[in-house]
Parts: sequence; structure tokens; C-alpha cells
Amino acid sequence: MGHRFSLTYKNMAALDGLGMKVLDLRMKQYGDKSKEQQVVNKRVENAVTVSSMLIRNVTMK
Repeated sequence: MGHRFSLTYKNMAALDGLGMKVLDLRMKQYGDKSKEQQVVNKRVENAVTVSSMLIRNVTMK
């Protein structure tokens, strides 16, 4: 059986600039962007997306 992943963010504003916010962490992990891209390419080759959703919870006051 495959793995399930769920990422939850406090609010929609938390997604603003997320890629740049985690750039230092990514470079620490992979060393440089070309090595990171190699890993991403391998994941794409081996991944099967069953579904992908962006859900927003709205609370009425």
C-alpha cells in the first residue's frame, strides 16, 4: 500500500513565498539546484498521483 501525505497550513497567506522560505533548507539537503532537480525528476518518474486537492476551511461568524 502507498503512503499518504497531508500538509496543513495555518492560512492561505502561509503559502505566499513558501518556495523561497524553504530554499535554505532545500539547498542544505541537496547541495545545489541541479542535484535537487535530479531528485525531483526521479520522483516524477516513479510517482502516481491518485488525487490532489486544495481545501479551504471557511468559518462564518
